[in-house]
Amino acid sequence: GVLGKDRIHAAVLLAPAACLYTMAQENRLFDTPLDPADLPDSISLWGDFHVGRAYLLSARDCDAYRVTARYDGPVRLIQGLEDTPEILRGALGYLDWLPQLDYIPLPGLTHCFPEDLATPARLTAEFITEQ
Repeated sequence: GVLGKDRIHAAVLLAPAACLYTMAQENRLFDTPLDPADLPDSISLWGDFHVGRAYLLSARDCDAYRVTARYDGPVRLIQGLEDTPEILRGALGYLDWLPQLDYIPLPGLTHCFPEDLATPARLTAEFITEQ
């Protein structure tokens, strides 16, 4: 079924990693090969960012585009332009799945926006308040 505005009034995607589903299907997480029969408890990415086994399992089973496309209400996507190339491509993929998407690219910001948390927070609050 469709998840419409009667149930969820608005959604904000913050640096979504839609690429994880594709990577999981390819038995990898970025440059780390994965054995689907023996997933680790945790994988370290970029030094201090950790992804747990439950996250890897959910990425394998959830096509983010197809799930998100069930929602027909207002959506804002906020994406740092200095994120990884795969995450950037994945974020742009939402443009094909969500015709109502309000896409906001933020120059100079990486994944999870550690360089400037205030701007994505403000843009999120403004969008939710408008809806």
